[in-house]
Amino acid sequence: MTSAPPDPRTLDGLDRTDWAALTHVYGPAVEVPGWVRDVYAPERADDAVEEMLTSVYHQGGQICPAAPPLLPYLVAMAADPVVTVREELLQLVGSLARVGCWEADRRFVDPGWSAAWTGALPVLLTLLDDSDPGVRRAVAQPLSHAAGEAEAVSEALWARSDSEPNGEVRSELVEAAGKLLLRAPGLTSTRDRFADDRRSGFPGRTARGGDRAAAGPPGAA
Repeated sequence: MTSAPPDPRTLDGLDRTDWAALTHVYGPAVEVPGWVRDVYAPERADDAVEEMLTSVYHQGGQICPAAPPLLPYLVAMAADPVVTVREELLQLVGSLARVGCWEADRRFVDPGWSAAWTGALPVLLTLLDDSDPGVRRAVAQPLSHAAGEAEAVSEALWARSDSEPNGEVRSELVEAAGKLLLRAPGLTSTRDRFADDRRSGFPGRTARGGDRAAAGPPGAA
């Protein structure tokens, strides 16, 4: 029931997954291939993302069996410049990551989620250098949940923030670094950087999450 990594142009592997044997919140996930393909039709792309949001993410609280095999397609499509809903796809990925990595009781997270999420991270990291500032901004949210690869992701967020010309994007990147620190408090280099930038009055470094992160986890001195 697994598929090869998708090619964002050909969706290679999509039909090798037995979607009927998988479920989303409303039952067998037989509609998923159609929704994925509709993302490449500009007139249907918004509706396709909405259908996946409603049926695969729903209201959060669980990672259904259809979510892990769908994730590589979501990420691949978000990385494809011809897609018109790249930011919306990244918002969906971020919502799934928040639930799968943090919010949901482990009993309600499909066992394939962890491997799928780890496999998605390399592509997500490349989007920090995307030519579209909206994509660079949107990818910050899913990356803020990557505590399992916190050191590498934190370094990438800071490196991009240092060269980012768009102030709004830079603030989102710094906020993501702050959230990541709250989830991986061992990132002392990031906490030190927040503290240094706050003392020096560096613009944008007091983004939401940054002040809390610089202070350390609850109970820290």
